[in-house]
Amino acid sequence: KGKGKGKNIGVPTANIAVDKRKLIPAAGVYAGIGHFNNNSYAAGIFISDELALKHQIEVHLIGLDSAGLYGEELTVEFLSYLRAPVSFKTDEELAARIKKDLTKIKKIKNNGVRS
Repeated sequence: KGKGKGKNIGVPTANIAVDKRKLIPAAGVYAGIGHFNNNSYAAGIFISDELALKHQIEVHLIGLDSAGLYGEELTVEFLSYLRAPVSFKTDEELAARIKKDLTKIKKIKNNGVRS
């Protein structure tokens, strides 16, 4: 469970602890696929420098409320790098950029990436 910022702006995320023996990609926003409960979902993945130090990533599964994921196992595949992390002045600016990113992620998954 994180600080709830994603949930407050309409984009809830699951905060995933990553085994310290695993490598975490560079900070940024990624398109991916999240596997949960025998289902696959397009996923927006965020890694900040702060999260990488904690060996955590944030994942938004498109079409699934992350509230049901607490304490559950989730597998994530990285498909492509979208952009570097950016700071936003307001939550509204952040939410608008995330929605733009999620539109790109849906297209990536729908363009022949397995589900």
